[in-house]
Amino acid sequence: MRLFATGILAIAVSSCSDSNQADPQPRPVRLETDADPDPLGLDARNPRLSWRIAAGRPGAAQTAYEVALATSATPHADDAAGVWRSGKIESSAPFVDYAGPPLAPRTRYYWTVRVWDEQENPSPWAAVASFETGFLDPSAWTADWIAGPERDTSDTLGGIASAEDVAASGDFCRPVGPIGPLSLEKYPQATEYRDRAKSGCRAIRPAPLLRRSFDVGADVLEARLYVAGLAYADVYLNGRRLGGGHVLDPGFTDYAKTVLYNTYDVTEELHEGRNAIAVELGSGFFDYDVVGEWWWTDADWRARPRMLLELHAELDDGSELRIASDGSWRTAHGPTRYDNINIGETYDARFAIPNWAEADFDDGSWQLATVVEPPAGRLLAQSHEPIAIVEQRDTVSESQPSPGVTVFDVGEQVTGWAGIEVAAPKGTTAQISYGETLLADGTVDLRRNLHVADRLQTDYFVSSGSGRETWRPRFSYKGFRHVQVSGPRGTPLTGELGKLRVDVVRSALQPIGSFECSHPLLNGIFANARRAIANNLHGIVTDTPVYEKNGWTGDAQLTAPAAMSLFDMRRFYRKWLRDIRDSQLASGEIPTIVPSGAQYGYTGVGWQGTWGATPAWDAALFIIPWEAYLRYGDERFLSDNYDAMRAYVDQWIPQWAEGHLVDSNLGDHLSPSSTVNQLLSTAYYAQFATILAEVSDLKGLPAEAERYRRLRRDIERAFHAAYFDADGGYYRQAEGDGFVQTANLLPLAFDLVPSEHRDAVAAAVVADVEKRGGHLATGVVGARYILSELTRAGYPEVAFTIATRTDAPSWGQWLELGYTALAENWGPAFRSFDHHFFGSIVQWFFESVAGIAPRAPGYAEISFRPGLRADGLGYAEASIDTVRGLASVCWRRDADAFVAEVTVPPNAVGFVHIADYLGQVVPAEDGPAVERSQNDGGGIIYTVAAGTYRFHSRGTNPGGC
Repeated sequence: MRLFATGILAIAVSSCSDSNQADPQPRPVRLETDADPDPLGLDARNPRLSWRIAAGRPGAAQTAYEVALATSATPHADDAAGVWRSGKIESSAPFVDYAGPPLAPRTRYYWTVRVWDEQENPSPWAAVASFETGFLDPSAWTADWIAGPERDTSDTLGGIASAEDVAASGDFCRPVGPIGPLSLEKYPQATEYRDRAKSGCRAIRPAPLLRRSFDVGADVLEARLYVAGLAYADVYLNGRRLGGGHVLDPGFTDYAKTVLYNTYDVTEELHEGRNAIAVELGSGFFDYDVVGEWWWTDADWRARPRMLLELHAELDDGSELRIASDGSWRTAHGPTRYDNINIGETYDARFAIPNWAEADFDDGSWQLATVVEPPAGRLLAQSHEPIAIVEQRDTVSESQPSPGVTVFDVGEQVTGWAGIEVAAPKGTTAQISYGETLLADGTVDLRRNLHVADRLQTDYFVSSGSGRETWRPRFSYKGFRHVQVSGPRGTPLTGELGKLRVDVVRSALQPIGSFECSHPLLNGIFANARRAIANNLHGIVTDTPVYEKNGWTGDAQLTAPAAMSLFDMRRFYRKWLRDIRDSQLASGEIPTIVPSGAQYGYTGVGWQGTWGATPAWDAALFIIPWEAYLRYGDERFLSDNYDAMRAYVDQWIPQWAEGHLVDSNLGDHLSPSSTVNQLLSTAYYAQFATILAEVSDLKGLPAEAERYRRLRRDIERAFHAAYFDADGGYYRQAEGDGFVQTANLLPLAFDLVPSEHRDAVAAAVVADVEKRGGHLATGVVGARYILSELTRAGYPEVAFTIATRTDAPSWGQWLELGYTALAENWGPAFRSFDHHFFGSIVQWFFESVAGIAPRAPGYAEISFRPGLRADGLGYAEASIDTVRGLASVCWRRDADAFVAEVTVPPNAVGFVHIADYLGQVVPAEDGPAVERSQNDGGGIIYTVAAGTYRFHSRGTNPGGC
C-alpha cells in the first residue's frame, strides 16, 4: 500500500490567469537556508538551500537549476570567493542540500540560484541570500559555564520558607497554594509539605544577575554574541536588551542531551570605549522547584541557572576582540525574587539595581561568579523559531467584582502575559492572576489546578514607591482570557492601577493557511481550533498553556496535519523531533511527554501508570515525519528519524505484542464509549510498518522495505482475524462488545479493511452516527479520522451533520458555551479551555470542505475537490502558502449553478476532481482548455499546470466564486 499517489504530470498550456504578464520568465525568489531567510548562527553541516519560482505565465515550471555559494556577496560572479558551484542540475526540485567543502565556523556565506524553464531558457540569478555558521563543533567554545550566587535546588521542602525568615530578609511573603489535589500523591513528605504550606511562603530564589565590563580599542566592523543561558536568558549589551521581541530563549530541551545557544548580531550595540554585557537568568524547567505530577524537581539535569557566553568582534585596526564567560564575571541577586514556569514570578522593585546593565555601572561590590559544571547535553545552535511577542493588544473590558479588585477581559484565550502599571506606596504588592474563565462572583477561576503543589500562573509585583512603575514578566508565560489585579490573596489593591497591555507570546511561526465558508458555525470552530493550536506552540507542542505546558506526544501527532496547514512548521518540527530522539531509550521506548523529566511517561511512571508500548502517543515519531515529508518534500524528516522508528518497531513494540496484537493501556482518550486500547494500538502498529516500508524504499533499501511490508501484512491478517465480526460486518475489540466508532474508523483510515468489507464497515459507522442522532462517539483519536473517513467513503452529508452539531458531544457546543478555543473534553470543560487535540478537524476543513490537499510530497501535485456535498453549505475557500508557492481553491454552489476556482503554484500540477453530483461542470468559456483526465469512479479529473483556473456549470456564466 502506498501512502501517497503519484500521477502523470500533464501540462495545460495556459489558464484564465493573466497576472504579471510583463515578466513571464520563471525566476527563483524567496531563498531560504534550512527554511530561514537569513539564519544567523547555524550548526548544520549540510544545510538545505531552497527557493520558490515566480512566473507571470501559466504552466511555468523549473526543469533545472544551478546554485552558487561563496564568502563574497556576489557568489555567481567570476571573481567571487567561490566555495561551491553545483553546476546545472536537471531537476524540478526547488531545493538542494549543500554538498561543497566543509563549512567553516562563524563564517558568513552568500548564495544564489538560477533556474531553467521547460523551454530551456535560463533565468537571471536570484537576489543573493546569506547564512552564517555558528561554532559547528561544541569543543570550539573556550568560555566557562558560570553561575550566580548559590541557591538551594536539592530539597523541595526547602522551597517553602517560614514567614518569619522571609520577613527577616526584607522580602515579600509569596503565599503557597492552593495545592493541586493530585500533586502530592507520589511525594513521600506530602503531609509535611501541606503543613508548611498552610502558613509558609515560597522560599526566596532570586534570579541571578551576571555582568562583565570591558574596553574596545577601535571601531567595530562586525560583532557576534553567542549565549547559552539556562533555563532562560535576558541578555543586554550596554543597557539595551538583545533579541527584540524574542523571549524565553533558548528553547526548552532535555538538557542532559541537548543544550541550545542563541546568536546575536551586536555590531550596532558594541562601540569603541567602555562596554558591558549583562545577563539575567530564569529557572524554567532547568531548575524547577515545585512538587508536581511530572517530577521536574527530580530531572537529572536540574541545577541552579548558569550561562555560557562568548563575544567575538572584528575591529577596524585589524584586531579581534573576544570576551568569554569565566570566573572574573561579577554577579548579584536581582529584583526577580522568584520564578517558576508554571506558578509565576515575584518581582520586588525595592531590590531593583538602577543601571546595572550599563557600561559605567560600578559592580565592585558584587561577588565573583562561580565556574560550574556544564550541563551534560551537547551544545547546538538554536535553529527553530524563537518564542516571541507576536502581538500586543489592549483588553476589551474591565470590571470590579469588589473594591480594589479589577478583572480585565482580553476577549479570547491567549498565551503570554500582561504588563501592569502601578503607582503605590513602597512595599505595596499587586497580585496578578491569570485564568481562562471566571467564577460566579466575577473573579478569575484558579480552582482547576490538579497536578502542581501551588497556585498556578500568579505573579506578584512589589512597588518601590518611586511613582508610576511598569512591569511585565520575563520567565513564565500564562494561558488566559482574564487577568485579575488585586492585593495578595485577593485583598483590595491600594494605590493607582493603570491600563493593562497584553503581550501575546508563543513560537513565532509564519502563518500560511486560511479557510472560510458560508456556514458561520464552521467558521467559528475553525477560529477556535486555530487559536488552540497556536496557543500550544511554545518551542514544543504543549497540551495546555495553563495546567501543564507539557509536550504530550499523542496530542501533537493528532493535530500535526492541521498545524502544517496553518503554519510553517518545518523548523519547529525538526527541533521537536530531535527532542523525541533525545528521549528514546536504547530499548526503543519513547515517553508520552517530550522532553521528560525524571522518567515521567516511560514504563510504569506517570499517567495511568503508563507502561509498555503506547502507539497512539508514540505515533508522533512516525506520523509527524511522514506528514512533514508529504507537505514539505523534505526527506530529511524521514532519514533523520529512520533509525529511531526502526528501534521502536524492531525492538520495543514486539515486547508488548503477542501474535502481532499490541497490549496497551492508552487508547482513544476521552471517548464517551470505549477506548479500544488494544485494537487501536494494533492498527497504529500496522501503520508504523507501512511508513517504515515507504521510508526504506525512499532510502534505497529494498530488502528492508519488503521486510516491513511483510510485517504489515502479518499485522493486517492478525488484526482482521482477531477483531472483525463477520456476522455484523464491523470491527470490535472482543466478542460481545458493542459497536465503537473508533474501532472501525482506524481500520478504514489505515487501509486495514479488505476491499470487500470497506462499504459495510463505513455503513456501520454511519448507522451508529444516525442512531446517536447525528453525533460522533469518539475520543481524541477517533475525532481525528471520523469526518475525513466518512467523506472519503461517500458520506459527506453525515460528516457535515456531525461537524455542525451544537449539543454534546460536538465542537459546536463549545461555541454555544461561549468558548474561544477548544476544551480538553467533550461538553463543558472540566479543566482546560485551551486544548488542541480536538483541533484535528482543521484538516477536514482544508481537505474536504474547501477541497485542497497535497497529492505528492512538497505539493508537487495538489488535489482539488471543490463542492462538498452538504445541504447548508454553499461556499468555501482555502489557501496554503506551500513550499512551491500559494495554492488556493474557492467554490460556490446554489440551486442553479456551480463555480470553482483553483490556483496552482509554479512548479506544481493540480488535479481538479469534479464530482458527478455537481452536474456538467466545464472549464471557463473565456479560458483555454485544460486536460481532461481519467474518470474518477464518480466524476472527472482535470489536470492543470501552474496558474489560476475557473470551472462552472455548463450553460451558465456565474462569474467568480
